[in-house]
Amino acid sequence: MIVQGILHKQVFFVGRDGLVHHIPEDIDFSEMIEITPLDPSRPAREGMNQQDHSSIENLVFEFDPDTGELIQKVIINVEVVVTETQQLRVQDP
Repeated sequence: MIVQGILHKQVFFVGRDGLVHHIPEDIDFSEMIEITPLDPSRPAREGMNQQDHSSIENLVFEFDPDTGELIQKVIINVEVVVTETQQLRVQDP
């Protein structure tokens, strides 16, 4: 399965001019993940339902005041749940 998304970030900082500055960022990401079925005889296949429960796990940054360079690393926990909807006939009581 391919998980794609856009990470929306907003950086606020106080510049050398003493004013607060804002820089919005949109970063595209894409990751191919392997779905391991609970039952190997029933692998995930096209048409199944998927729910994305991904979240930001951590954000690490370093700022170099001499160069003004900001280095950022974002760790995203990609978690996908795959389900299948089935209609079953049951006997009336």
